[in-house]
Amino acid sequence: MATFYFLVPTVQTTMPDGNTVAAPEYLSTDLKGLTWSAISFGAEGLDLLTLASPNTALSAEPDVFTFPVNLTAALTDTDVTNLSNYLTTYNVPTSQLAAGQVWTAVLRQIAQIFLVAQQASAQNGGQSLFTLNATLKVGKPTPSAAIAATPPGVFNFANADPEASVADTLLAVSAQFTGPIHVNGGTL
Repeated sequence: MATFYFLVPTVQTTMPDGNTVAAPEYLSTDLKGLTWSAISFGAEGLDLLTLASPNTALSAEPDVFTFPVNLTAALTDTDVTNLSNYLTTYNVPTSQLAAGQVWTAVLRQIAQIFLVAQQASAQNGGQSLFTLNATLKVGKPTPSAAIAATPPGVFNFANADPEASVADTLLAVSAQFTGPIHVNGGTL
């Protein structure tokens, strides 16, 4: 069974039970009635979303990134530029992207980064990892002392450099996870 991957912004949504949650932006339109799964980028407003079939309506949304069907294909320079521009908008690290990588490796790295961000955000009261409106785009690194102080869980932050940027910390800690990542029938 094929799995189709998208990067989709999240919005605060009130569920039928009255709880407010972060959910994919197009939950009530392009995703209505579909079975989906997602890995959130912590509290940062972006999901790596998977579906069991293509979704042309979701792919057509201007703030959605759709990964190619052939995940064994190599990224071109244009792919790196397009994905980097998209990820930078949401403060996702991009220094690891390079032409020649296969899409599966890129998806796996993004999933690892998102999982690290989830743990760090949860262990820090559900707060954004980027304080004072700092972003990865700023030339001066954002100190990650709060992330470095995150208690152990799936990822161990004990060796995280408190002077490193948030991006460098996310990349370094995400490399600790070497097992398969299973999402909605797909494996990265």
